[in-house]
Amino acid sequence: MDSSSVHTNCIKLQFTATSKMPTDSEIFGFFQKRGWLAESLVAMFRAPREHCVYVKFKTEELLTAALLECPSSEAFLYDSGETVQVTFSTGRGNFRYVRLFGLPVEVDNKHVVNVLEKYGRIHQTVRERYGPDTGYPILNGVRGVHMEISKEIPCQLHVQHFQLRVFYDGIINKCYSCGSAEHIKVDCPKRKSAGGRPSTYAEAMQFSDKNQFPAIQQNQTAVEPVLTPVPAVVQSPGCARNIKEPTIEDGGSLEELPFSSSPEIPDAPVPKEIDDSLDLTDQGRSISKKRLRSMLKDAKKQNEKGSDSSPEKTKVPRSVRVTEEQAKLQKKK
Repeated sequence: MDSSSVHTNCIKLQFTATSKMPTDSEIFGFFQKRGWLAESLVAMFRAPREHCVYVKFKTEELLTAALLECPSSEAFLYDSGETVQVTFSTGRGNFRYVRLFGLPVEVDNKHVVNVLEKYGRIHQTVRERYGPDTGYPILNGVRGVHMEISKEIPCQLHVQHFQLRVFYDGIINKCYSCGSAEHIKVDCPKRKSAGGRPSTYAEAMQFSDKNQFPAIQQNQTAVEPVLTPVPAVVQSPGCARNIKEPTIEDGGSLEELPFSSSPEIPDAPVPKEIDDSLDLTDQGRSISKKRLRSMLKDAKKQNEKGSDSSPEKTKVPRSVRVTEEQAKLQKKK
């Protein structure tokens, strides 16, 4: 006989090692409490060495329906009034209700089956909901899997690219880093970095509460400014000296300003070759050629009057004559 066909469609009632084996009447009373009818059963037999009782159902569907209604453990009542906790599992392995946390509701259950089927035989997958008493019987994001566990399921799984937390009765919490059952990831000695610096977020929070962060040493070096000497300007003997000439700010007037440095322009009428479109600007106003000739004549008359009173005749450049005339008008005002 093939060993794989042994204990098929069986529920295993596991008693504790110190409890006594129940009688037939006590077992049948437990069947009635669970709602297991004789029409759905094939056999019931004890295994004293294993401290368990096997209950064989007619079909796999009846077995699955019975397992789905069973909690992970339940109190077994003896006729003496004594009670003991018994656990439910399949005859060929540990039947558990595995819960998965952290999986979006959009992910199909077939992806869950593809990951968990390597750890045992899956009977049913469910999507948990909030209770009707909340008024919102909607999905709560937890997946449930009724399965026979033949291989230990780790506490953390990946379905597609999502990381899930796994929980079921009898699971052993192990360190995610080294796999040891003696500590968890936060206390793993392999994650302790040299120098006592925190290597995880949890360690950083512990250090911050105790103010044990090592002081940050900054290598600060003062940088001296680089001074570039500016060579002195040596004036050649042939260069003319800079002579400060009096200006209006020094208290002088326009009549006192020398015009020796300005180019001399002879008193001559404006040539006719000047284009009629030529416009000069005097304080933002356009001056026509006719107006320019009139201004030159007036300036010439002023020079002739000044030559009668002064022994030396001073020639005033054309660029200053208009400005001089305006200054005199301002003095009269």
